[in-house]
Amino acid sequence: MSNLLPSIEAFAKGTVATAAGLSTVGFGLLFFGQNYLIYPSAYPPGSRTEVPVPTDFDLPYRDLPLETPDGVKLRSYLLTQRKELPNIGAMPIESPDEESNEEFAARRPTILMFHGNGGNVGHRIPLAKVFYVRMRCNVLMLSYRG
Repeated sequence: MSNLLPSIEAFAKGTVATAAGLSTVGFGLLFFGQNYLIYPSAYPPGSRTEVPVPTDFDLPYRDLPLETPDGVKLRSYLLTQRKELPNIGAMPIESPDEESNEEFAARRPTILMFHGNGGNVGHRIPLAKVFYVRMRCNVLMLSYRG
């Protein structure tokens, strides 16, 4: 029995040392890699070089470039509703015949989309298409400054 106690003690010390070492390495990786976890600039691949536009998804839009006070240019897309959207299968909404597209768009709700820090504004166009086609909302998509 006396030979068994030193081996249990050695096993316990080894287990504690291994757990402490793995924890230290794990916390070190989290600390030094936190910017890559919080700000995923490379996800999805090509997000810094390829920015889809709404016409890639058969959506009419206006490009509204915004400039911040410190000179940073932000991309934004405005998708305004039209009375008829025959090419994309939008739900019809009754409106007076004499009503213009601008008057029709003014009566529709507007969704503001801030896409977040992963990818770019173009990666959220399929979601904007749901608001635009199925719900018949105007959509203003604003890019992320980061």
